[in-house]
Amino acid sequence: MGAAAGRRTDRGAASARIEVPQAADLVAGDHRRDRRGRTGGAAGGPDRRAAGLPAPALPALDWATVRHLAAPALAVAALAALESLLSARVADGMVPDIERTQSDRELVGQGLANVASGLFGGLPATGAIARTAVNVRSGGRTRLASITHAAVLLVIMAALGPIVSRIPLAALGGVLVVVALRMVDPGVFRTIFHTTRADRNTFLLTLFATVFLDLVMAVLLGVAMAAVMSLRHMAKYSIVRRQYLPADTREGVIDYTSAQEHLRSRIALFRVDGALFYGDAHRFTDLVTGVEDVDVVIIRFHRMQILDASGGEALKDAVRQLRRRGIRVIAQGMTDAQLRTVVAVNAFDPAMHVVELSEAITKAESLISARKSK
Repeated sequence: MGAAAGRRTDRGAASARIEVPQAADLVAGDHRRDRRGRTGGAAGGPDRRAAGLPAPALPALDWATVRHLAAPALAVAALAALESLLSARVADGMVPDIERTQSDRELVGQGLANVASGLFGGLPATGAIARTAVNVRSGGRTRLASITHAAVLLVIMAALGPIVSRIPLAALGGVLVVVALRMVDPGVFRTIFHTTRADRNTFLLTLFATVFLDLVMAVLLGVAMAAVMSLRHMAKYSIVRRQYLPADTREGVIDYTSAQEHLRSRIALFRVDGALFYGDAHRFTDLVTGVEDVDVVIIRFHRMQILDASGGEALKDAVRQLRRRGIRVIAQGMTDAQLRTVVAVNAFDPAMHVVELSEAITKAESLISARKSK
């Protein structure tokens, strides 16, 4: 009942939260069947059902108990939050014309409901995707659906516990199969299979993990697969290449002047497009440090969108190797955030960074002149 407060049906979802078998166990006194099919209490003896709901009570806690339960409690909380947000996502997708679920309110409501449930000896409960789908398909759109569901569930718990415990699981399984089939949108299947191979692989992995494992594990594997595919895609379209002047820039076409023509063979330009991260760091270092017979290397970062600490370390390694060979490195076009990253890992002196390519060429010319005058 408290779990019903955690799902906001005015966001297009049903709010059933208490698992019916768990709630029935609370009322029916852990009603079970023995090997001969007879029903009885937890010890297999006479049926001693509770006269009503248990009274609320604070549990007795000590430091040893808290330490013992902390890790399992965090795991249950994480899984409960994930499943509830999944049910909200399903409901939002089924009713696109209603305002989206507010995730913060969803999780706060669920947390408060589970605290109240624990005071009555109840078990943690989450949003139920199957019942959410049934509610939405049945026309539930407002809080009234949640309240009605909670009231009916309370009546079942208080008065019909013995009857509910006798419902065959096969019958409930059939209902769930029908609900699952009604949740499937064939158009989504066709769309995914006509898009990229990464999308198809992620979809199939999540599908089979849902069938053969469980929903939470399927989501975790699907997210991991999507992350791997995204990194692969990012590495594939990240480019590090040698560049030659003239070049088209924001300043216009940049080239060496007639007085600077001697610099053409003494300066090497490289351009980084996309991302410089751990998936591309080794290739960047090999390409930049493979340059020969130059005095200055200018690395253009004006088209780089992503730079992580591994990319900064790769730049640091390249600068260090080139410096051993007497080659200076000038960086051009980094954003403030990217510059902070490379400074944080001590990749190079911030004074060796310029904004425009023309500034980089002028700086390189001064470095070469200073080197010749020594």
